[in-house]
Amino acid sequence: KLPRKKNSRIVKHRRIGIESVERLDPSEYATGHCIQVDSSDGLYLIGESLIPTHNSELVSRYYPAWLLGKDPYNNVISASSTMTLAKRMSKSVQRIMESEKYKKVFPLSQLPGKGVSDSSQKYERTTDYFELALPNSGSYKAVGKGNQITGLGGKYLLIDDLIKDAAEADSPTIQENLMDWYDTTFETRGQNLGGDPFRQILVNTRWSLN
Repeated sequence: KLPRKKNSRIVKHRRIGIESVERLDPSEYATGHCIQVDSSDGLYLIGESLIPTHNSELVSRYYPAWLLGKDPYNNVISASSTMTLAKRMSKSVQRIMESEKYKKVFPLSQLPGKGVSDSSQKYERTTDYFELALPNSGSYKAVGKGNQITGLGGKYLLIDDLIKDAAEADSPTIQENLMDWYDTTFETRGQNLGGDPFRQILVNTRWSLN
């Protein structure tokens, strides 16, 4: 309501500006809205009561660890907007699986020791890829958008905010390249085992209507 806060222009790549704010009858408009909090863990607050949610925390950190704990033969591929972020998520998953609480709940899903590949044990553990210690064969692969995923498959394919901002969302070239990568690389890694189709979870910010 302050004159100095009134919109004087709308930035081209946004195309949308706030013109007014008014109170609505919640019984008539039962829709939710969310705001992101300036927090490193991806915290969001949704609804009138501002219920906290952690989309990235749940989908990219705890969920992969839970999948490998429930079934140590699961294979998980998780995609992020950049390889740096993907590796960060992978490290978080590994820290969760190394915790004493996790080991007590899922004693069969153990990570191999840190370090380079061990050819004698036939398992590997790096910042973006790890296999569970034998005799289990579950694995986790973190990948940034646009990167190749060679020789790997996943029963669970996870995507967490591949588009980092509005500028990327409004770029037809980036949109086309992203869909091409999804269609020809990422989705082709899905494993349909014994007639059981692979699963996908996609978490995205709605930057654009396209």
